[in-house]
Amino acid sequence: MKTALKTLGVALAAGASSLLVGGQAQAFTFTQGSLSVDVLGNECVASKCVELGDRYSVTGGIVLTSNATAALTPGSNTQTAFDPVNTSASVASYNVTRETVVGSSEPAKTPITVSNLLGAFELFWGSVDSHNVIDFYKAGTKIGSINGSNLANAIFNPDLTPSGAGNYRFDAYLNITGGDFDEAVLFTQSPNSDGILGNQRSFEVAVADVPEPVSVVSFLVVGLLAGGSCLKRNVEA
Repeated sequence: MKTALKTLGVALAAGASSLLVGGQAQAFTFTQGSLSVDVLGNECVASKCVELGDRYSVTGGIVLTSNATAALTPGSNTQTAFDPVNTSASVASYNVTRETVVGSSEPAKTPITVSNLLGAFELFWGSVDSHNVIDFYKAGTKIGSINGSNLANAIFNPDLTPSGAGNYRFDAYLNITGGDFDEAVLFTQSPNSDGILGNQRSFEVAVADVPEPVSVVSFLVVGLLAGGSCLKRNVEA
């Protein structure tokens, strides 16, 4: 029941998100295969962002708080015209998956798996890297994929190249739909087989914190009861 409520909350939030775009970026949509990607801005679309487990069924990866130094908090990039301000203060916690490369003592982290989706996945993609990948599945079959280069090329142009560490130096809040997928797997992928791309390759993500839909239903019920009570008093009068 809780999972169903979380999924319904995501669907409701997705519909409202287009009205909550903040920052300097203008919302737009692009397609990647069967996937439709709404780029809603370069910061959290609500007052606070939290780790994915607060909205979804999640396994794998690790959870960090915004004061962690092991990875870039989503919202902390400020190097491009798309991402001109530091909004990391609005992120309370976030998820990280990391791949260890040759010469690094940092242990690898398992991929982040988000389950029980209903064809929509919303996330605040932090520090977009060329090696960040999200694979989408329906009943165990892969139906689509998006990576950091796809996103960077859609926002900028096909000639944009990342830094030496594969970082495009921007953040983006996305809502991804299409293909009726039920699972998303987030991981890092080595573009080079020799493992020279930097000490660690990380993928940092969060999601806007929204109230469970049951709260909305409760408010509606209270409103109806209050309205009925007023009507009853008027009739009795």
